[in-house]
Amino acid sequence: MFMPLVKWSLILMGIITLLVVAVLSMPVQLWRTGEAPQPELRYSSPSPPSRTLTKQARVWIDADAACGSGERRDPDDCLALLSLASAGQVDIAGISTVFGNAPVDVTDQVMRALVQRHISNGT
Repeated sequence: MFMPLVKWSLILMGIITLLVVAVLSMPVQLWRTGEAPQPELRYSSPSPPSRTLTKQARVWIDADAACGSGERRDPDDCLALLSLASAGQVDIAGISTVFGNAPVDVTDQVMRALVQRHISNGT
């Protein structure tokens, strides 16, 4: 009587193990990384301001732009810089990079590429 109970218990544990392995091996990104897949971000130019300033504002930008580099895709600094660059009332006096979302060498490289590609060309 004891042996059939052990036999069926082992079979049941084997089936449960196979089901758990099957579920965990499914290609679902959320289960594997904890991050839901997100579509790529697209930048669109802001609409013209409703009020005009009589004097151009002069700003210095200090950012930790990681914009898609590495595991963190933190676009806030890049989007803010592009918005400021396209605003007619803002004169960007300078840009510096800091450690934050990525190491300084990465944020510096991202910011230089962004300035070269979008701001220096005026696009």
